[in-house]
Amino acid sequence: MVDVFEAISREGCEQALFCHDPQTGLRAIIAIHDTTLGPSLGGVRMRPYPTEEEALADVLDLARAMTYKFAAAGIDLGGGKSVIIGDPATAKSEDLLRAFGRFVRTLGGRYIPGIDVGTTQDDMRTIGLEAEPVSCVGVDPSPYTALGVYAAIRACIRHATGSPDLEGARIAIQGVGHVGEALARRSAEAGADLVLADVDGARAERLAKELDATAVDADDIVTVACDVLAPCAVGGVIDEETVARLGCRVVAGGANNVLADPRVAETLRARGIVYAPDYVANAGGVILLDTERAGDPPERAADRCWELGDRMRHILERADAEGISTLAAANGLAEQRLGEGRSEASALEAQLVTRAQRVRRYYELVDAGRLEEMYALFHDDVVYRRPGYEPLEGIEALRGFYEGERVIREGAHTVSSVALDGERIAVEGEFGGVLHDGSRVTVRFADFFVFRGGRIARRDTYFDAPLV
Repeated sequence: MVDVFEAISREGCEQALFCHDPQTGLRAIIAIHDTTLGPSLGGVRMRPYPTEEEALADVLDLARAMTYKFAAAGIDLGGGKSVIIGDPATAKSEDLLRAFGRFVRTLGGRYIPGIDVGTTQDDMRTIGLEAEPVSCVGVDPSPYTALGVYAAIRACIRHATGSPDLEGARIAIQGVGHVGEALARRSAEAGADLVLADVDGARAERLAKELDATAVDADDIVTVACDVLAPCAVGGVIDEETVARLGCRVVAGGANNVLADPRVAETLRARGIVYAPDYVANAGGVILLDTERAGDPPERAADRCWELGDRMRHILERADAEGISTLAAANGLAEQRLGEGRSEASALEAQLVTRAQRVRRYYELVDAGRLEEMYALFHDDVVYRRPGYEPLEGIEALRGFYEGERVIREGAHTVSSVALDGERIAVEGEFGGVLHDGSRVTVRFADFFVFRGGRIARRDTYFDAPLV
């Protein structure tokens, strides 16, 4: 029996949600690995996992890979993934997908689903009937994933031979689904000699015939003599035993978690085989999604996918210079960005705490009549707005209000809640006191503060009665 919390802790995962809907038979796991850089995004994989333990191990590995993928690609998103246990050919239904969407909705946007093995863009649209947001419902990301892999292959071939030219290079592609097929077509246009394989042998045969390529059995593809082995199906295909039988100079593909164990990267290095870390090579699809989120055209995504070749070249050079595997080099770059993100988050959190403290300090000082100390909390060009009154603009106007115009003689503020949002802080509370005419008042208030740097640049006040 797997220790779920130990497994989650080992992978550094923030959250794992186990989903069960008895009416549809849904059994699914959603893993959120790290949200340092932003909400988590990752595909929904549907497979008939032999055991729940294998499903959990897969989703945790995949979610972690997504964290590193976004960090290495310079994208402000976190890593997440989900798996639905079942055969997509027989168990998938609209009701099941909608039930899954309802579980996604409970996460409040912390996880954004996308397509993966066993799911399609139409499936995401169905999930989107229950959850918001979802990804992969616009332009098909597969060709962009393939473009990024192609750019990575060129960088690796250049590193191995001195030239990025793929004319005559032999490329063996394992898996010719959406990504593998797009990679095959692009490589064929570049003049590469292709060897294709797929668990659906007929599909590989059809594409091989169209592209004048060679089709081989799925079990034989990893041992084919070639320049590049491009795994574009499921992960875990290269382990210590497989490395000894590889017939390639480069491993670079579109699959996630190609290595059965991270230590295999060092074995590949010892054999002189150039390995393109998969989460760098296959980042083209998420680059498209990030481009769409920013409202930019797909052409911008294509440009960024080509830049993955430069990123891969930097990783290869760093690995050589430091005498480490390419995976270690890529991990180092990703962890550096995650560290910077955590530092920024900690600094922002500290700023928010400081701002909240200064807002609370404002009420303490004004209630105590310590006005000079209170004025120091505000910018010289502060703007103070109250319904029914002209805005007070500047520190002198604020001074004139508190020292002459304010109808309150004395009293105290009781703060019941403080909400923080970057430079803005909202406060709810109650004021009780005495006006200059001697009457007593008790009113609810809401204050909204805007900070600029460390001081208050704007304040808006609202009362539940027109007394003060």
